[in-house]
Amino acid sequence: MLEVDITHTSMTINQLISQVEDGEEVIITRHGKSIARLSLISKIAQPLKSHSKLRADQVQTATSTLQAIQSLRQEARY
Repeated sequence: MLEVDITHTSMTINQLISQVEDGEEVIITRHGKSIARLSLISKIAQPLKSHSKLRADQVQTATSTLQAIQSLRQEARY
């Protein structure tokens, strides 16, 4: 982990980004106190392109959601 004072970030931001891309975490400080952290984004979420693909990827269960809820409610009563 690398700590850098904020007064030095404007002139070295490209170097800091390069270090983050290499897996280093960078903490930006002001007057000795941490104010920000630069770290690599591991996975960027992709927007949903198709509802049918989402449904196809889901695991089918033997019972419907309604049946599962009714079963749980029945068990809670006794």
